[in-house]
Amino acid sequence: MADDEGATLEAGSNQNVQDTTGGGGTGGTVIVEIRNLKLPPFWKKDPVLWFEQVEAQFYTHRIRSDTLKYYTVVAAVDAEDLTQVSDILRNPPSTDKYKHFKDHIILRFTESKERQLQKLLTGLELADKKPSQLLREMRSLAANNLTDDIIHTLWMRRMPEMVKCVLSASEGVDLEKLAIIADRLIEHQTPAYVMAASTSRAKQDDEDSVSTRVSKLETMFTELMTNLKKANTPRRSRSRSTSQVKHRSSSQGSSQSICYYHTMYGKQARKCKQPCSFETLSTQEN
Repeated sequence: MADDEGATLEAGSNQNVQDTTGGGGTGGTVIVEIRNLKLPPFWKKDPVLWFEQVEAQFYTHRIRSDTLKYYTVVAAVDAEDLTQVSDILRNPPSTDKYKHFKDHIILRFTESKERQLQKLLTGLELADKKPSQLLREMRSLAANNLTDDIIHTLWMRRMPEMVKCVLSASEGVDLEKLAIIADRLIEHQTPAYVMAASTSRAKQDDEDSVSTRVSKLETMFTELMTNLKKANTPRRSRSRSTSQVKHRSSSQGSSQSICYYHTMYGKQARKCKQPCSFETLSTQEN
């Protein structure tokens, strides 16, 4: 009797090994691959992303068996989370066990679209995040259900007043670039001022008026935009003459006195903040 049971177990083991490798590997290779497989802890905050990691592990370790995938994933989820899918565990289907388990655990741990949109509209604040981090989180919650214009509006509402004042003058700039600029502007603010963006406005500093802060941010914005433009401009040949290099340096020095409205929009700017040498430079060029 014992010999018959041993033969049955051995046959079942060999069948699983063949299924695991898709018929193209050896039992020893499969055992090594399984032993080296270490799945990350189940992340109920984002089960879809967790399964992306899991399936990457299955691919690199050549795990193809549906049964082996199923039991490996079940073993990686802690007992508390498994209670949410206990009915699935008690009555697994005869085929496609892994996919059946995956679909149901994602369904039960993923927030509804209504809940995600509600969180996007009212539940997110800047707090101690970078503006670019907040933007990525908002895009994730939106999940292609909202246009960029709506996300832009919701994101701008979470910005500190001083940053919002500077960014509002940059119409037409890509939202990703705005987030990078906002990151750098935030870095120059005090922690208490940044936190005020998610609660209430900070009190006016006794040593520095609001208008002075705005001017500083405008200057920073102009410098950032100038640096971005320089980064996107191809370097010229080193064969240029010394006089040309000096002329270019002189022109760059003059451009620093141009206000950010003319920096952004050139001759089409509808506003100008003094001191600004844009008109003088335009006359010289003509």
